[in-house]
Amino acid sequence: MWNTRFRIAGLIVSWTLLWVTAPALPADESGQLFARVNGQPLSMETYAQGLRNAGRNRFYHGTPPEDEVRLFRWQVGQELIDTMLMLQEAERLGIAADAEWVGQELDRLVKRFSQDPRWEENKQVVIDDLQLRLRRKNILNQLDKRWKEAVDAPNAQQLLEYYRSNPDKFTSPGRDHVRSILLKVDPSSGQEVWQNTRQLAESLKLRLDEGGDFNQLARDFSQDPSAESGGDMGYLHQGMLGATAQQAIDALQPGETTPVVQLLEGYALFRLIEREPPRINPLEQVRERATELWVRQARESAREAQLMALRERARIEILDPQYRELEQQLEQGQKLAKVDPGQGPKSVN
Repeated sequence: MWNTRFRIAGLIVSWTLLWVTAPALPADESGQLFARVNGQPLSMETYAQGLRNAGRNRFYHGTPPEDEVRLFRWQVGQELIDTMLMLQEAERLGIAADAEWVGQELDRLVKRFSQDPRWEENKQVVIDDLQLRLRRKNILNQLDKRWKEAVDAPNAQQLLEYYRSNPDKFTSPGRDHVRSILLKVDPSSGQEVWQNTRQLAESLKLRLDEGGDFNQLARDFSQDPSAESGGDMGYLHQGMLGATAQQAIDALQPGETTPVVQLLEGYALFRLIEREPPRINPLEQVRERATELWVRQARESAREAQLMALRERARIEILDPQYRELEQQLEQGQKLAKVDPGQGPKSVN
């Protein structure tokens, strides 16, 4: 699985950063460089564009704390570097973009963008840019797929260990078998209507305490759809009822009835028929799900291992002084975020 910081970065950075490996201009024309990755330049313009793209999604709600902004700036740089490393690896492996896929995606995007009144004015520039980005997106997807598909299905021992180590993933939640009597009150009704309905609910509770038949009283008085079946609501998991009703039911033992419960829609009485505790399903019953979850986790781990190997082998030169300062803060253990700095790419200062 990706290290937390790289996974977060992957979520916040737009795929529009895929143009980072476009042919670079000479240094005197391209301006200041952000970094070199295995000798390939990464411009400050690209980094700034990445910050703008990702920032629109990340900070649309307002001005964030300074620590969060600094971490964000660092994450964007890491994602740019990782993207370049992956594209370099794909080129080494001879992975080429699927022309048919790129064409189909380009047609779809062109149809969408062509509705913009400025389309004709910028048409060719936009199409060329989209083609480049789509090719790189497809190449990255192919590399990612190749890494993940190298993982085989688990053997019996691996699956058993995963099942035993993750009981929460294979546990059916507890549930309650409940019956109810609901006396509805229109929320806009006056106090007198609410009081009269409450009195009726209290009288029903008294009859139940004296041995009255809950099922029959539900059929006679309840205004819930379950009335026809004697108030039987079936088996309910936690969260299926509102908090007030659930709290009242949680306090019951099987066979007991709640006091009158006031709800938004009126007054109710609940009876607990049976309570089933949470239970771990046997492996044979959840084998397919366990296998799927194991493969998913193993593939993410394989992907991370491949990416970590690329980082370890790479020569990464960070040329932006401010970004180097962020890395130094991490190395010195200063509070930038809850991130383990030990997994980051090597920087050559």
